[in-house]
Amino acid sequence: MMPIVVELCTEPDIDRVFHIISDSFGHTQPFIDTLFPRHDTPEGYVLGRDRLLEQMRTDSGVRFTKALDSETGQIIGQANWLILEEKRTDVQPEDDPWGDAEDKEHAQQLFAQYMVPRSKAFHSANGKIVGRSCTLATHEKIRLTVSPRTAIC
Repeated sequence: MMPIVVELCTEPDIDRVFHIISDSFGHTQPFIDTLFPRHDTPEGYVLGRDRLLEQMRTDSGVRFTKALDSETGQIIGQANWLILEEKRTDVQPEDDPWGDAEDKEHAQQLFAQYMVPRSKAFHSANGKIVGRSCTLATHEKIRLTVSPRTAIC
């Protein structure tokens, strides 16, 4: 087995990280499809990657990590971690990647079902919480030998 190293992502890593998320989840997880609509198309891919990059730049509570094959330097997996040191309220994305009113309404309903209980947990923890965020995914060649295909919270 290859030695695996876990590091924080840099901005240039986000393209590869989003590729792993899109490829790993495909269309098996409604939350991923809702958060990143049409992520398997060139236009949707760019929107999703750019949204992830914007979150990395602006959300101080999220840490993007990468798993590297230390022999090749290739990113083979990724995970997002919440490390909150102060109270926080989740908000729905301000941009509108959905394209039509029905998709946007569906996304808002899904966010309400997922984010409202999560925000309550943040508040009850008084802002001191660490947890895995929305995605944990691995490169397709690694899936079969090291870890389950995907996990989502």
